[in-house]
Amino acid sequence: MTNEQVLLFCLLGAAFLLFAWGRVRYDVVAVLAVAIGGSGGIEVIVTSARLSPNDPAYFALHGIDPARLGLLCVKAKNHFRAVFAETFAAILDVDTPGPAAPDLARLPFRRVPPERLPPG
Repeated sequence: MTNEQVLLFCLLGAAFLLFAWGRVRYDVVAVLAVAIGGSGGIEVIVTSARLSPNDPAYFALHGIDPARLGLLCVKAKNHFRAVFAETFAAILDVDTPGPAAPDLARLPFRRVPPERLPPG
């Protein structure tokens, strides 16, 4: 693992912990993560609208070539798979809270008949 990858994992871990802790505003955590990551040679794209990064042109627009990266982290559902599956050796899913969680059994279904729930 390269130094940039270690820095990125530490940075993301710290941001997730601060988000989960809930005592620091989300925008402050995001700005700190961008500032620290940018100073460490990590390229970050922050948007004010929800956009799916499912096209290499999206990254090219911001001067980033995904093919030259050793690690690309995106917060997205799964639309990016068709484009980036050939570019990267592995795609790792991270299960985060919310309606787009990959493990549906973890969602707190309340008004769904038991036979309609996912197994598990």
